[in-house]
Amino acid sequence: MKMDSTKCLAYKIEFQRQPYKFLKKLKDNELKLRIKKGIYDIPKDPYKKTKKLQGLPQTIRRIRIGKYRIIFEIDELDCIIIIHEIGLRANVYS
Repeated sequence: MKMDSTKCLAYKIEFQRQPYKFLKKLKDNELKLRIKKGIYDIPKDPYKKTKKLQGLPQTIRRIRIGKYRIIFEIDELDCIIIIHEIGLRANVYS
């Protein structure tokens, strides 16, 4: 049985600067934990419970945590999830 070479068995998570700073500054510990849990659940199945962003490649996706959005990219070649941005819905898409 031949395995699909584009399917990663395990993903590594990398943070861009903005999401790292956002989480560091966030005062609401309960919200911070919910966001972190959402981020660390992404590698289990990055295409499930996430949505593709319209007009962008299939690998650029988002997940919703309450009023907040986490924008991330799936790098299938290197098996990496890159977290690009975290913020309120109104701010993330602009």
